[in-house]
Amino acid sequence: MSVSVNNKNEGSKTKLLAASATVALSAFVPNPNGALAQTPTASFTPTAEIVEEIDLQVGQELLFGKFAMHGAGTILVSTAGAQSSNGSVTALGDNFQNGILKFNAAPAGAGNTLVLSAVELGTGSGIQMTGTNNATQAITITKLTFAADADLSVVGVGTNNTFTLDSGGAAHTQSILFVTGASIPLNLDFGGRVVVAGTEDDQGYSGAFDIVASFK
Repeated sequence: MSVSVNNKNEGSKTKLLAASATVALSAFVPNPNGALAQTPTASFTPTAEIVEEIDLQVGQELLFGKFAMHGAGTILVSTAGAQSSNGSVTALGDNFQNGILKFNAAPAGAGNTLVLSAVELGTGSGIQMTGTNNATQAITITKLTFAADADLSVVGVGTNNTFTLDSGGAAHTQSILFVTGASIPLNLDFGGRVVVAGTEDDQGYSGAFDIVASFK
């Protein structure tokens, strides 16, 4: 607020300027509803859980043993370790056994779903076993079959817990659920099937494959 005052005194004119002043006022405006305004609020309670990591190991190697052939066929080892053959192939025994996949640790031990994959089967050509004397020759594992186990269930297969991992497409993976009370370590017995064309050299054959478990 600014005020100017003019005084006339005996012919002399004097202007007095009053100091400017600014006044800040605040006012309370009552709520017409008789209550203070409220801010809407949503409260969240996030949770998290760390579970035991997956630990897989080779419990026992899968061995197909000896066989003779005079044409195309298959040699098989069952989940129980029995050797058999089909087609123009004759099983001869000697140094054959089922494989064992060992779960030393599963996530929290129970109640978790894992996807089990045979990596090399996913290529579509199967698992190659090449000749130990002539590496240009090869025979092929086209299927792995896993035994039923009371400590797991196969997702989408009902009560039959036997499952296979086949070469090609999505068939080389399978979801498994560890049931409540699953005992660790858990040993899964599995067998396999080898396909021969009947033209391969007489020699030893060997190969390698990986089985991977991941959270679904």
